[in-house]
Amino acid sequence: MAQQRKRTSAKSQGSAKGQSGTAKRQSGTAKSRTSTAKRSSRSTQSRASKSNESRRGQAASSRGGASSNRSRATSSTPRSSGNRSRANASRTTSSRSRANASRSRATSSRSRTNARRGRASSQSSRGTRDAIGLLRADHVRVKALLSNLQQATTEGRRTSLIDEIEAALREHTTIEEQIFYPAFREAAKTDKDRRLFHEAVEEHHVVDVVLPEVRDARHEGEVFTARAKVLRELVLHHIEEEQEEMFPRAHQLFSAEQLRDLGTRMNERKRADQQPTGALEKVGAMIGLSQS
Repeated sequence: MAQQRKRTSAKSQGSAKGQSGTAKRQSGTAKSRTSTAKRSSRSTQSRASKSNESRRGQAASSRGGASSNRSRATSSTPRSSGNRSRANASRTTSSRSRANASRSRATSSRSRTNARRGRASSQSSRGTRDAIGLLRADHVRVKALLSNLQQATTEGRRTSLIDEIEAALREHTTIEEQIFYPAFREAAKTDKDRRLFHEAVEEHHVVDVVLPEVRDARHEGEVFTARAKVLRELVLHHIEEEQEEMFPRAHQLFSAEQLRDLGTRMNERKRADQQPTGALEKVGAMIGLSQS
């Protein structure tokens, strides 16, 4: 019995030791798990810390980029201001150019209005032309003849037009040189008035020189065209100076009644030159006699 109790006691002790070993192993396992959990926690904290640092770095980089963008925007502001200044200057210049063009058109319009008024005042109350109106009508006729001459292609047509132009210019220059120009020179008050008179007379002389040369070249195509163009330009220049300078000045120097009187004299002279001359008058003109 005593031995049985010893065996039983020994078994109990062995069992207790086994349980104690098992408890120790379980305790060790628990410690190992705790250690593993701590390491995992530290690893998680480390990754979280690195992630936070990465986010802080990205945020700082983003702030740096935003600051850089603000710097670029600030630096581009002077260029934008410069561009706006140039644009404003360009718009100002363009506005001034348009304003100048408008003033120029207004001046031109006033000149045309004055010219129309001058032509209108060239009509007397009885409907007859004064001196200026008579000369303007001659200008219209001569310009039309010269345009036709420059386009003429046959010798016969050229000869016919040259005859008409020569007769029209002779009639026109006669009443100017014998009636209108002397009256203008007598009424002249300034050096410019006298210059206008002398230039007009000399331009008549130049046309008298060129016209025979145009006639001589009527059978030469290119030469005739060139000379006809020169003649036309000479006459148009003369007409322009008279209508833009001399005629407006004549309206200042003469009264309306004086211009009508000059127109009457000039018209009478034109009618006298257009009348056919009889045989007796021709003979008298040849020997230097004139009838009273």
